[in-house]
Amino acid sequence: MEPKQVKVALATASNYEFVSGLRECVSAYFASITEWESQFHKFNRLSGAQYQVPADLTGAQKAYARARAELEPLVPRARLLCRRYEINDPWPWVLRVQLGQEPGPKSALSPNERALILSCLRELEFNAADEEKLPQKEMRHEPSANQDRGLLRRILDFFT
Repeated sequence: MEPKQVKVALATASNYEFVSGLRECVSAYFASITEWESQFHKFNRLSGAQYQVPADLTGAQKAYARARAELEPLVPRARLLCRRYEINDPWPWVLRVQLGQEPGPKSALSPNERALILSCLRELEFNAADEEKLPQKEMRHEPSANQDRGLLRRILDFFT
């Protein structure tokens, strides 16, 4: 799915549908980071700012860029929902990962950071589902037969 299609489809979706779509984008983003890092660590490469993406990493780099482009427009609404439901907001640093910067087998997103994001998604799903299950405002009922009677008759009926 193209990033523009995701943005258009989820912009008009309910909160629950949005969070479900966000979960899919986040899982694709995590998978692309994991794939990129597994390709990166196949060889003994230098880490740091001087690092350029070699030819064998271009496929993984394109998949990462695509997953990031799909996730990026969804983050502002996710942050708003976190504020609305009073949930800790892990979204500011999700897109600020730098692949290949960590020496050794460390990941750009640690397991703890991933767990925080997944926990936030789970809480968002629960709150959005609860919000959709709330009963709608009651419809106005037609006046009952008791209300058609006069005020004095209703008072007398109340005490008898």
